[in-house]
Amino acid sequence: MTNKILFYALLVFVLATTAASGAAPQGKIRWVDFKQAQAQSRQTGKIMVIYFFSDNCPSCSEMEKTTWQDARIIDALNNRYTPVKVDVNKHRQIASLYKVYYLPTTWFIKPDGQPFGNRPGYIPAELLLKIFKRLPR
Repeated sequence: MTNKILFYALLVFVLATTAASGAAPQGKIRWVDFKQAQAQSRQTGKIMVIYFFSDNCPSCSEMEKTTWQDARIIDALNNRYTPVKVDVNKHRQIASLYKVYYLPTTWFIKPDGQPFGNRPGYIPAELLLKIFKRLPR
């Protein structure tokens, strides 16, 4: 009887740890440095998605916790776009180049460097997915 209890306890433990570790991790967005992203975008033909943020921006923090953690967004950015994350406090010239006056701001840039447009402010995952659908592939 004790062996059966021990066996089932061990079985439950193994299944629980396997399920926890076997769950597909959402992963992380593979953000690319701005200069590298420009070359990569030209080479691959993928649109750059440039996210301008600041550490002291509440809406940016919210996007970090929600939109950028959404598995669908992570998958789209890592596989269909060239994702770029720009801290405006560290890269003022890049922010100035794109006339970023409001945070967060997300730009969508063609592989040839020409902008499709931008979206200032917090973007919920559902809205960003709709924007992605409107961009050419």
